[in-house]
Amino acid sequence: LKPLLAYVRDLVSRDAPLICLLISVKEFPVISRNDLRYFRCLQNKYEPLPFLNDYACEMNNRSNHILNESLARKYQSGDREALKDLIRRFNPQLRSKIYYHTRNKYSVHDISQDCWYVIITKLEELKFQVGFEAWALNIARNKSIDWIRHQQKERNRKSDSEQENSSSDQVEENDLRDARINEIRKSMNLISDAQRIVLELFYVENLSIKEISIVLGISSGTVKSRLYTAREYLKKTIK
Repeated sequence: LKPLLAYVRDLVSRDAPLICLLISVKEFPVISRNDLRYFRCLQNKYEPLPFLNDYACEMNNRSNHILNESLARKYQSGDREALKDLIRRFNPQLRSKIYYHTRNKYSVHDISQDCWYVIITKLEELKFQVGFEAWALNIARNKSIDWIRHQQKERNRKSDSEQENSSSDQVEENDLRDARINEIRKSMNLISDAQRIVLELFYVENLSIKEISIVLGISSGTVKSRLYTAREYLKKTIK
């Protein structure tokens, strides 16, 4: 960054237009505190410089990547404490990857536990050709896809089960109704024709007692008597 600082000073000395970003010593440790104060004195005169901010983010991500790789290698070498630091540092990124695929916050905890089980079990075999982060995030992706497929299967299974139960209930209901109808028909054949005709006119044709008496040419009392006798008989024979 020294050539950049010299270039900035040259532009300022000639009062040329300058776009400057205030950055921290923590993000850019190679910049001295004097240089930092020099940038800050330009705060009110110039606007932020976007590419320096992007560079800071890139450097931060790269440093995290290097540290995670180092912790993974230490664990392979037998340093069990390194695993604790690795989980603490990398777990948020792992959980974020899981949520990106599942879009279900309730699934993240369980899937991340499964991922760490695989990571810890197979970490000693990792050759680092791909890199720890890429390898671990691929595990998270596969576990997330497995969870999505399992959820889809469960939804399909429940849907099929509900349809099967509904169909089974309908068949059972139809069978009971048909059996009831057959039982009534058998009982109707056992009563006299006069009683059966009165029942059909009353229950099927919805005629009143008076109307039945007119149709059959009998008294209302006779109609009531036949209805009563027929119903009592059916009550005894149909259970």
